[in-house]
Amino acid sequence: MATKAEKAAAQALSMAMKELPAIVAATVAGSFVFTSKAVHLPLIAAGLVLVNETDVPVNEAGESATKATEAGIAKAAELAAAAGTVTAEAAAPAKLVIVLEDDVAMPEVVATKGGGVGRESIYPFKTMNVNQSFFVPATDKMPKPWESLASAIANAEKKFAVVKTIPLTNEDGSAKLDAEGKQEYKTVMKTTKSREKGKEGQEKQVPVTTKTRTFKALKSSEEYPKGSGITVDGARIWRTA
Repeated sequence: MATKAEKAAAQALSMAMKELPAIVAATVAGSFVFTSKAVHLPLIAAGLVLVNETDVPVNEAGESATKATEAGIAKAAELAAAAGTVTAEAAAPAKLVIVLEDDVAMPEVVATKGGGVGRESIYPFKTMNVNQSFFVPATDKMPKPWESLASAIANAEKKFAVVKTIPLTNEDGSAKLDAEGKQEYKTVMKTTKSREKGKEGQEKQVPVTTKTRTFKALKSSEEYPKGSGITVDGARIWRTA
């Protein structure tokens, strides 16, 4: 019969195992995950992970940089295969791992349109270079990310857009300068219809903007996490310009 200590250790390991797929995903992507002692100590005891507090200092939350061992990677693949599911919850139930990749060929199809205003994106639009991309797996909460991410993409394109201006001139055609001798500019405006509640359809003036970055999301089926041997449906998002 198991002792209280053995039962407690088994329970701690069971809880920590929920984090293993995310640690594995980061490891195979060449990265790591910060974890608490409650997570990594049981996994270390089981031979599934290692921590690195020498090269990567413990963070402000007291968490350590954690990577999976070969045994940990194999265990995660075994558990995912046994689960027999293709959602992200099976592959990475604890944390979403986003990996930027270069030069993944984009299929020549029309992407979903969308828009809207949302909070700060959790996706790496800010750091993406042209032709880089990342994969977002489908989940129970977001079963069609190739459609759901249209709003996030529209927000990102809007965030990086610049307002169009034209230089002002004097009546004689010369450049109009400010008090510091610098060229004055005028914002180019356009008429559009309001979507504000209570003002729907009313005309209003808004600045004309030019996109400086564009993104496209398309449906894709890929191995996730990489190295797991499990293929899941999801969306790959490219920066196209």
